[in-house]
Amino acid sequence: MLVLSLLCCLTGAAHAAPASHPAAPHKAYLSLIIDDLGQNLPRDRRVLGLPGPVTTAVMPDTPHAAEFAREAYKAGKLRAIGVSNFFPDRLADICTYAEIKPMVNQVETHPFDQQRKAHEYMDKFGVAHESWGPFAEGRKDMFKNSVIQAVGDRYGKTVAQVILRFLMQSDVIVIPKSTHKERMIQNLDVFDFKLNEEDMKQIQGLDEADSAFFSHYDPEMIEMLSKFNV
Repeated sequence: MLVLSLLCCLTGAAHAAPASHPAAPHKAYLSLIIDDLGQNLPRDRRVLGLPGPVTTAVMPDTPHAAEFAREAYKAGKLRAIGVSNFFPDRLADICTYAEIKPMVNQVETHPFDQQRKAHEYMDKFGVAHESWGPFAEGRKDMFKNSVIQAVGDRYGKTVAQVILRFLMQSDVIVIPKSTHKERMIQNLDVFDFKLNEEDMKQIQGLDEADSAFFSHYDPEMIEMLSKFNV
């Protein structure tokens, strides 16, 4: 079991580090986070995710954070370094020039945006593909989709269970989010069936290759996100 800790590395004032570390705010902030994790978790249960501001690569954009992440990994404080929202161009960049390549890349992935091109590049560079928003938060009436419902009916499974099984068989890591106990149990009940080739093709046909949330290439969206304090 791994504990995934996402640390947003947005630009601007996002990293409000303690005033006692004015010379290296990113490094001080990361140090506090990692040391805090280290008090409660064994070494083999720590994963630090470093998502950039949507399309901006972490390594060149936040050098202090990137440097300390490398140091922490080499010191054994981190088992893996991950990135988020790194599309093919950014992933190729970081995997080509970074001393330590990311082990996982978390991107929006669900039946309506299957990230096939991004998956090809993750395979090429040996980076695990992890989905965020596997249900797209129910957008586009995903839970009422007739194709997925029909597949689920054949196996006696819910739409959510079929989606999780589809992503798993597509070599995508899924960590579904729910605050309801019964849904958590359902989300784990996906290992007693397997979608056949026709099922997979039908769901693959739902791919619109477009975000259900926002365009990751929209400069206005990037500017808005860069102003967030996290």
